[in-house]
Amino acid sequence: MFDKYFFDEYTRLFEILRIEKIVFDHTGEVIDTPIDSDYLFSLYYEAMLLIPGQVEHAYKEDYDDYLCVIEFSKMEEFYYLCRKWSKMHGVPFKKNPFVVNAEEFVNNRLNYVSYSIGWRLCAPKKLKKKMRSVLLIELSPDFYEYADLLQAVYDISDFFENSLKNIKLQLTEAGFHHNNIIQERSDS
Repeated sequence: MFDKYFFDEYTRLFEILRIEKIVFDHTGEVIDTPIDSDYLFSLYYEAMLLIPGQVEHAYKEDYDDYLCVIEFSKMEEFYYLCRKWSKMHGVPFKKNPFVVNAEEFVNNRLNYVSYSIGWRLCAPKKLKKKMRSVLLIELSPDFYEYADLLQAVYDISDFFENSLKNIKLQLTEAGFHHNNIIQERSDS
């Protein structure tokens, strides 16, 4: 009854509606993309730019892959406080329960999306000018689950925001005051 082209076309149209709903649910904005499958990737691209934080895009011609580098708005501060927590508790950074929990959450959330993506959560042990905490996502040419990925990225952003609140609370209870930590960071 349905041929493959017909099915693929309607699947992409449904993805456009899902992306618009995800963006509206998280930002209150409507991108207002035409309901046309040719606009699916451009809608996804615009939607990713609305993620809280800094989002960079690149295209790797060698492999025909699309790269997305995301630095969530609360991510750098979260990992900075994780370093403080590790130092305070004498726990290696990679074994810090906040860091382990973040890695597990990102892996579990992105594993759900598709086999056509690769990712890496980069969180340097030491603060360096050239290194920053980012989520790198690589999409293969046969990737089309844009709405699932967008929802996962928003979930990860929410995770970092909530985890930042938790680590601030623990550090405050341990005698560190967040304002002092921010002042230390700006001095270094």
